[in-house]
This record gives sequence, C-alpha cells and structure tokens, in this order.
Amino acid sequence: MFRIPDTARLLNSRRTGVAVAACLSAAALVAGCGGGARVKPFQPQQIIAFGDENSAFDDTATLGAPLVDFKTIPGAPTSTADVPYRARYTINVIADRPNFCKTSLPTDVFCASSAALIAADYPSDKSFFVPQSSIPGVYRYSVASSIIPVVNEVFTGSFNDGGSSPPTIYLTTDHTYYCSTDFADDYGNWVQRLAHGLGGGGLNLGGATGGCPQDGGGSRSYAKWGAKVADVVEQFNTNRGELRDGVLVTLLAGQNDIMAAYAEVVATPSTEEAAKIRMSEQGAILGALIKSIVATGARVVYLTVPDMGKTPKAVSDGKTTLANDLTKAFNEGYLDKGGLTFSTGTNGHKIVKVDGYSLIASLGASHSAAACQSDPTTVTMPNGKTLTAAFPSIDFGALVNADFRAKALLLNCRSNNLRVLTPRVLNPISPAVPNDEVRAFYRDYLWADDLRLAPLGHGSLANLAASRIRDQL
Repeated sequence: MFRIPDTARLLNSRRTGVAVAACLSAAALVAGCGGGARVKPFQPQQIIAFGDENSAFDDTATLGAPLVDFKTIPGAPTSTADVPYRARYTINVIADRPNFCKTSLPTDVFCASSAALIAADYPSDKSFFVPQSSIPGVYRYSVASSIIPVVNEVFTGSFNDGGSSPPTIYLTTDHTYYCSTDFADDYGNWVQRLAHGLGGGGLNLGGATGGCPQDGGGSRSYAKWGAKVADVVEQFNTNRGELRDGVLVTLLAGQNDIMAAYAEVVATPSTEEAAKIRMSEQGAILGALIKSIVATGARVVYLTVPDMGKTPKAVSDGKTTLANDLTKAFNEGYLDKGGLTFSTGTNGHKIVKVDGYSLIASLGASHSAAACQSDPTTVTMPNGKTLTAAFPSIDFGALVNADFRAKALLLNCRSNNLRVLTPRVLNPISPAVPNDEVRAFYRDYLWADDLRLAPLGHGSLANLAASRIRDQL
C-alpha cells in the first residue's frame, strides 16, 4: 500500500503550492485534481518500460554480436548469450575482492592455508607490481543470489620491498557484478530502481525479454539503445496487448531526438529554428502516445527529458544553451505550441509527470565530467581483450561507427575500470613512496559518458518518480 505519512504531505505542499492543500479534501480531489477521487492507493501488478537506453538492458548477445564477452570459464554455458551478465547502459558496478598468495598458484579465489600471507609478508608500502607477462587466471562461473561472479583472475608479481630479488607473489581477484538492485541501492537504471522501490520481487525487471536474471518478476523493459520517439511509438504498437488495468508503464524518451537535432544545428547553425519546431512536434507525439497508453487501462509515469545542456558533451562543445533550448522545446513546446507536457495534459490518477529536466539541471551544475573511459584501445571487455583487439575490423575513429563505439564503451564501463584521475608511479628499483593510481569513483559522478547518466542520476530520477507515484496514484 502506498501510504505516506502526513508529514510527507506537508513537506510536499511546500513544493507544489496551494494546489496540494486544496486537494486534501475529497470534494477538491474530484473537482480540481483530475481523474476523480482515489478509492485506494494504486498497487501496480506489473511494470512495462518503453523508451531509450536509459531504460534498457544489453541485448547484443541475443542479436548475435555480443559487446560484453567473457573469458573461457570452466563449467560455464558455451554460448555467450547464456551468460547472464545483462549490462546496463550506465556504469555497471563490479566489486573486486583481492587476495594475495605466496609459494603456490591459487586454484580458486582463496589461497591454500600454507600459501596465505601473514602481516610480516607485507612491505610497509604494500605496493604490488605485475610484470609484463603473467600467469593466466583461474576462471569461475556461478550465480549466487543477487550477484554474478564475472571472472576470477590470478596475476603473478611481487611486493616492492626495496630488495633486488623480491619473492613471487600471486594476486587473485574475484570480480563480481551487482545486477539486482535488491543487493544494494546505488546502481542500476532508473526503471529497475523504481520497480524494486515500488514492489519488491514481483515488480523486478526481468522476465521473457531479458534484463537482470536475478530479478524473477514479470515486469519487462522493451526500451532499446538509440530509440527515438518514432521507435517508442513502435514499441507501444508491438506490445500494446500487454497493457491493461494494473500495469504501470514507465516512459523516458526524447534524448536521442534532441541530440540528433543538436548535431544538425552544430553542423548547420541556420537550421536551429526548424530544429526547435521539430523538437516541439516530437514532444507532442510522445504526449499523444501517453494518452494512447492510458486508453488501454494502464497507468503511466513519464519523465521530462533531463537537461541535455548539462551533459559533458554540450559543456565540452561550448553549446550548453543550444542543447538546453532544444530540450525545453521538446518538453515544453516552442512558439506556444506542441511539446511533451502541454500535449499530455493532466489526468491525476492515471498519468504521473516527473520533472526529470529540473532535477538533472540542478545536479548537473556541479557534475560536468563523465566517469567512464573513452579510449577503445584501453577499455577492456570481461574476456580481457581491448575493444580494438576484440573488433579489429572496426575503425573506432570513423564517424560512421560513432554509435557502435559509444555503445561498446558504455556496455563495458565498469566501476573498477573508470577514468584514471592520477596515474600510478611504478618504480620497482627505487620506490620512494610511489603514488597509487586514483580512478574515478562511480558514486561521485552524474554522467557515465558524455550523454548518459551514471547510477547517481538514475537513482535520483527513480527516487523522485517513486515519491510522485506514491503521492498521486
């Protein structure tokens, strides 16, 4: 039951003004708040997600060209399509559990008791150096609860203790992918976070269309990478038979339309006026789609498109005003017509509007950098290959491959291989207190890459959406 305390209602009234106060009476609910009086709080039975990559899971394995590949793991499924990684188009959180062993190569993530290090084995600076060649790792595959051990690696090296012949040390690391947000609350995409927050196991994003394999609920995401408004309309047309009373549809789209218009205007500035009008029209199409969804009996929570003027790309290009204007034209209309919010209208107990634009605009003022690495010659897949080595026929610098590059980089963006902020100084002969490598920390970043949100952004949107749903439905 989505009941909220009276104190929360009072706090909400500060943000939403006198309209909320007016809606506290049953009579006012009927007359002024839209949709008639609420008999009881809405408990969704299923969530269906439409939209772009912000709401999607990786589907490249099922399409026959996986962009997230694995090492050969004894006992694992032979087909990459069967390995339940299901990366999301944001930072995919990986936990690393390192362990050091001596005298013998570990056969698993743990050392034999006779090979375990004791405190006296560690030098004062605890620096571990890996030579150019290392012994291949011992790789495992299994599924446990909400986590997936992606790969277990073993490297040979030595502790830098200042001596000329330091003893051989083995570093074994278990890399574990956090897929289900039941395990923690600071990763995943916004729809997945929202589903978990609203209903627990029964609303998890999984089911027949893929998603996180640990989430066994019947909810589904039909969102796709690169989807524009026209594609989202097609998602609805293809799957409208699944919509009915009791279903909550989530909708976030428009970012790709806006950035396509942005690229056009950057190349040809004289097209800006036409681009704003077109964005207003595309927003109106999405608004009409929301009305069609409601007509099936389902309810809808939709987000206005986050301010693309705050993206690292717009900031780097020096075109924040352009990206902002195009976003506002999509969301609000242009020349007093069209736009998403105006065309959607109000239906207080069927349609929930979430102001993603203002939320990300406020956060983006102090978060203008991307967390993920952007060099395909250094970004590695879980199988250990760099992207350029894994796809030797792809020219990652060619404009025609820009979409493939962005997708490959983002799917292989993991919390343990983000941008290097401070390189580590390696000097095994004269250590002189070497600097440890410092990488970006995934919780500190709003943006995963130059256009797409990191878990911080997804979580912020999900929390706001959950609050609005509980308050309104």
